Amino acid sequence: MSKRNKENRAKQKIYHTSGSKSFAQLRFEQTRVRGDDTKPNIIEMFKLTHRRRDGTSIDDASREVMVWNKACW
Repeated sequence: MSKRNKENRAKQKIYHTSGSKSFAQLRFEQTRVRGDDTKPNIIEMFKLTHRRRDGTSIDDASREVMVWNKACW
């Protein structure tokens, strides 16, 4: 089991920075921070979970996705 998990993790191209906190928990917290009961959309969630605290992307693949999202939206 752990060997298979290790192999699957090695295949990942894009990592996230949310740690053990679930995306649902992050979405809930962001909704409370906003104060207007609007939930962050998928692009905002991606930005929240794929950046370092200083605002830089955690890897090149994440940076490419964010550039692409900015161009499309």
